[in-house]
Amino acid sequence: SVKSKINRLKKKLELSTEENIREYLLNVWCDLLINQNFQVIPNVFVRIMDIYLTMNLKRTNHTNEDFQTLIKQLDEDLRGRYPEDQDEYDQYNKVDSIDHVLVAYVDDQPAGCGCFKTYGKDAVEIKRMFVKHSFRGKGISKAVLRELENWAQELGFAKTVLETGTAQTEAIGLYTKLNYRRIPNYGQYAHMPMSICFEKRLK
Repeated sequence: SVKSKINRLKKKLELSTEENIREYLLNVWCDLLINQNFQVIPNVFVRIMDIYLTMNLKRTNHTNEDFQTLIKQLDEDLRGRYPEDQDEYDQYNKVDSIDHVLVAYVDDQPAGCGCFKTYGKDAVEIKRMFVKHSFRGKGISKAVLRELENWAQELGFAKTVLETGTAQTEAIGLYTKLNYRRIPNYGQYAHMPMSICFEKRLK
């Protein structure tokens, strides 16, 4: 029932580090509680609540089999968006030495992923952000990115940098909403017109 879901949600939110999701859902929960109106619940809230109750974020490394499967799907997606350019980009997407990998599970099914590697002395580079098509639009990419930022901050890093492509409008929108600012293309992407680079200072 909705009431039982809300009670389960409250317990899980108490342990959550995903501040934006926690704040939003707690506000809705408190409003429902104050008004004692469990019938008038926005459909979007119910969908987010269902996903959030069953989502788990697992910290792992590049050897994780679910991560390997997800990035193969990511590469297929990218090749469809950049059929003439992806061969050049593939050389920069190697993950065989990355030890900081995050896999998102929904109902124990791998739904999305991301990872990072050290970039300079005080930064990490976010790589291989991906959510399966059937799980998109449910806040999973935001949760993955937030947790990668938390992990990097725990390790003492001061900022994140990342690269995405001009055809990945949903990714550009995500990074903009999460306070990433566009910067000149860095490193190997400096002369690649299809690339867009961002950075974010961590608190």
